[in-house]
Amino acid sequence: MFFLKGHNGWLGFPLSMINFIVIQYTLFFEPLGIFDNIFLFGLIFLIFYIPIATLIGQWDYKKKDGAFKTEHSLILKESPIYSRIIKDLEFIKEKIK
Repeated sequence: MFFLKGHNGWLGFPLSMINFIVIQYTLFFEPLGIFDNIFLFGLIFLIFYIPIATLIGQWDYKKKDGAFKTEHSLILKESPIYSRIIKDLEFIKEKIK
């Protein structure tokens, strides 16, 4: 359990991001001679990637089927107290409409 938490939460994403940058640079940009340095390519890639990923995450969170609704479904499975509260809130929400 601790391995999965450490790998998925902390190591998996940075390793996959580094892997993606190295592969894209090696297969596409290096043969074309667009960037002379992989570190320059990585920096420029991250400058564009981080804001775009943040905007997509914010858009996904604000959607009706975003993270908040997913959290509700998980809470419903785990806690009977929160389950009752969420069901009551959804009932009130439907009555208001």
